[in-house]
Amino acid sequence: MTDLKQATIYLDTHIHRRLKVKAAEQGKTLSALVGEAVLSLLDGDDAGAIPVRTGLGLEWAGALADLKDEKNSLELQELGKSWRES
Repeated sequence: MTDLKQATIYLDTHIHRRLKVKAAEQGKTLSALVGEAVLSLLDGDDAGAIPVRTGLGLEWAGALADLKDEKNSLELQELGKSWRES
């Protein structure tokens, strides 16, 4: 059997109902149908482009220490977030 990972998604009631009908028409499970749709969406993407983290990186630890007297914790969080997004 394929190695499966559980994912919880929330769908509009009407979308959920339509998916259930489509799955029944095709003789598939809802999970199989959604899985095929996700693979179709990802088709063409380079799987190697998805970063895989093996652990929490702490290369930046202490980088904000010199700013602690100038900025409060919320400002430091926002600054760290902007660095991660760039």
